Amino acid sequence: MIKKIFRSLSWLVLPLLVEAGWAASGNELHFCLRAEPKTFNPLLVEDDASETVRYLTGGVLVRVNRQTQEDQPELATSWKISDGGRKITFNLRQGIQFSDGTPFSAEDVAFTMQQLLDPNLHSPTGDAFRSGKGTLQTQVLAPSRVSITFPAPVAGMVRLFDQVAIMSSRSPHRKKKWPCSAPSTSASTNPDRTWS
Repeated sequence: MIKKIFRSLSWLVLPLLVEAGWAASGNELHFCLRAEPKTFNPLLVEDDASETVRYLTGGVLVRVNRQTQEDQPELATSWKISDGGRKITFNLRQGIQFSDGTPFSAEDVAFTMQQLLDPNLHSPTGDAFRSGKGTLQTQVLAPSRVSITFPAPVAGMVRLFDQVAIMSSRSPHRKKKWPCSAPSTSASTNPDRTWS
């Protein structure tokens, strides 16, 4: 009787093991979202499924380590807050490209922040950065250095950048409904990244 049950279960379990092994052999990660993302535009994310896609595919300047709650460099190598909490200057990684092959630079950060705080866009992510009346100012200081000045101090400014996936300012896909994937660092460029 036990042998019969074991044989029956092995016919059910064996195909699952074979399928799991086959998927793993391709060096790919497969997972399922419980809902359809409402958007792939990282600036318009407001639902959990879209947030998951943005988190997994978007490159951000600073990543909050979900285990230690520490701010970690991602696309930025360092940053400095000045002007009473109104200004942040980022030094950026070099040699990184977007999924369409366009290079990542300070112009992309400036472009993304200008888009994010465009009042006509109504970005839920951008709302956290709205600190007072006036406009955001971005200044490209060098290809790998950019400063962003807000009209008033922004509380918890560094951590907010964990939610801002940088978009290409030069991509031929940027005017489409779904922009190319943001640049992201990998274990080879950021060995300290914690995947959690």
